[in-house]
Formats: sequence, C-alpha cells, structure tokens
Amino acid sequence: MTAAAAPLATPFVLRCSDGGQVVATAHSATPEDSAATERPAFVIACATGVPQSLYRGIASWLVSLGHAVYTFDWRGTAASRPPRLRGFEAEFRHWVLDLDAVLGHALERHAQVSLIGHSIGGFLAPLTKQAPRLHRLVLVGAQTAYWRDWPLAQRLPMLLLWHGLMPLATLLVGYFPGRALRLGEDLPRGVALQWAGRPWKDPFTGWHLGSAAEASALYARQLPPVTMFAASDDPFATPAAMQRVAMRLTGTSVRCEHLAPGLAGLQRLGHFDLFRRRAAALWPRFRDAALA
Repeated sequence: MTAAAAPLATPFVLRCSDGGQVVATAHSATPEDSAATERPAFVIACATGVPQSLYRGIASWLVSLGHAVYTFDWRGTAASRPPRLRGFEAEFRHWVLDLDAVLGHALERHAQVSLIGHSIGGFLAPLTKQAPRLHRLVLVGAQTAYWRDWPLAQRLPMLLLWHGLMPLATLLVGYFPGRALRLGEDLPRGVALQWAGRPWKDPFTGWHLGSAAEASALYARQLPPVTMFAASDDPFATPAAMQRVAMRLTGTSVRCEHLAPGLAGLQRLGHFDLFRRRAAALWPRFRDAALA
C-alpha cells in the first residue's frame, strides 16, 4: 500500500457467544491483506462511550505498515446500538463477550494477534477467554475509575458527574443520554448504572463481572506480557489507578509508562488524545510494545 492509498474499512456484524451482536470493521490495504495469516494483526477495543471511529487514524496507520486491524463498537453503542436503546440489556459482562468475539474472529484468521485496549477496552481484556491466546496486550488508559485515584482538584466535579448526574439521567431517560449531554455516546442503562454504582472500598469488584474471586483469578492467570500506557495528564489513569490494575496481573510481566504531552509536541493529552491524529508521534510506542 502506498502512502496515498486509502485503506479498506469493511464493516461486518459479529455474533457473540450469548447471541448478542456487535458491528465491527476490518481495516486492511486489500481484501487479500485482511486474510494474510502470516502478518501480525491488531484488535482495538474502545473506551466507554467512544465510537470505533475515534481509532480510524491509528488503524489506518497500522494498515500502512502491513497489518490487518479490527475495530468494533460495544453492544448498545454507536454502530452497535439497537433501534430502541431504552430497555436494551447490556452490562459490562456482555461487553466482555463482545471483545471475546472480536478477538476470536481475528485469531481464526491470523497467526499473531495483539490487543490495543483503551480505558474499559483495556480493563476488560484480561477477563476474556481469548486473552491467553494473544501475542501481547497493550492497555492504554486502563483503570478501574475509582474516585480516590483521581487528582484531588478534579475529584469532586468527577464524583458529581459520574456518581450523581449519570445515574439520575439514566433512571430518568432509561439509558444514559451521553450525546445530548455532550459526554460521548449514549450508553445502555445497565452499563451506565454499573459505571455509576462502583463500590467505594474495592473498585476492582464493582463491574458485576461475576464474583470478586472469579475476576481476580482471571486477572491472575498466565497471560501474554502486558504494557500499560497513559498520558501523564490523564485524570482517570493516574499512576495510582494504573498500579491498581497492574497489581492484579500476577501471572504475567507488566510494564507501565506515562507519556508526557511534550513527547508529541502537545500541551495536553488527557484521556482521549493519545488516539487522535495529533498524537500520532506516540503510536509507534504502542505498535512496538504489541510486537515485542
């Protein structure tokens, strides 16, 4: 593929093990490239309330380097949203199945698959059945969103937003109206209330993914090497927040790195800008970690 050529972005519907379905996209240079099993492939998992379109830039860049890339929208969001979101059942346990289905699809077609998971996409990855089969896990901004890990100056506003406004709006509307509030994509009721209702003592168990022991065991099993990245000015993925996740990954090696905005010639990065084109200078770090 030449630098000027536009990569192919082919949407498709993928059915999950529980019968649910998500809309995914296969990014490749040519149809033949998407089926080239000898080339390392990537699955990119979205953050909560973020559409897969945010990751189009990094997907296109990876394609230009010869990789096949798969993106998707969590069930109940963006392209995977049903015609009527009110009453639609989706919780974080369903999102684990969504990611598992996309990983399985990629692993059926490529000998080597690595994950780049953003925020919740990184947090949920170690809980999937397919995680041990991956080559590497790159977790970007992955954290439990526990309020004590947030910067002190932003703690009260974020508490009011995520534990006050979010559940109130969700209960009133029947789903979280993120678009109307300019807070990302709309979210299914179950996901929004789970996000808002995380426990105060042990945030790791607050995602209703099963028992605490089950979630801990999945995190502690033997997994591929993990690299965790976050922007140094990310209010969610602070050093304490990243360590809260890393300490659970006892069955693998974990490396954590905070990236200063200045590395990309920027003044700020926050939680989302690492995947915007203006931060493309940092993307080789993700690729190198995924292929190590």
